[in-house]
Amino acid sequence: MADRNPGTPAAGRSYRTALACLASGSALLIVAYAMPWVSASVPVLPGDDAVTREITLAGRDLFPGVAMTGWVSLAALGGIVATRSWGRTVVAAVGLLAGIGGLVVAVLFAASPGLTLDDAVRRVADAEAYTAGAASGWWAAAAAGGALVAYACAWAAVSGRRWPSLGSRYERTPANRPDASAWDTLDHGGDPTEDPDRGRPGS
Repeated sequence: MADRNPGTPAAGRSYRTALACLASGSALLIVAYAMPWVSASVPVLPGDDAVTREITLAGRDLFPGVAMTGWVSLAALGGIVATRSWGRTVVAAVGLLAGIGGLVVAVLFAASPGLTLDDAVRRVADAEAYTAGAASGWWAAAAAGGALVAYACAWAAVSGRRWPSLGSRYERTPANRPDASAWDTLDHGGDPTEDPDRGRPGS
């Protein structure tokens, strides 16, 4: 997981892989918590169970606060790209907590869906009595998204200080210096096959 040299291709690959995992996990959290997790039948008239209507409850209806973890994770993605050193570590820690929160809540819902329905039915349908329907599988997508976010942010917290930073792309470093690697030359728009001494006086 760790890359000791920030200028190496391995560090760049791990950086891009972690960002891809974080982006995928954030998208999964956002989408999964917006989709229906469970349905319920509630009376049309208070106190009359003869006539009922069906309502669907999304993950964000059940867990309004936790549903924001996807957006927090997405913000962490931008923060990891924009920051470096300890700033990147702090941002990764925040993203790690968001990913763990999205994962744990989804798993707890799967273990006992009924524990969270009472409050959600009152808020969404303004009903006290209800009959719970079958739960969908979107909680699993949320759990997978949370796991991806937690993994990527833990990786960033451990190795992020050695990864490339946004600012390093714009440092004024000669691409044709004698000790420049092919990757450095390409990064600065140069041709790694070109002789750096070509065109110099006496060459």
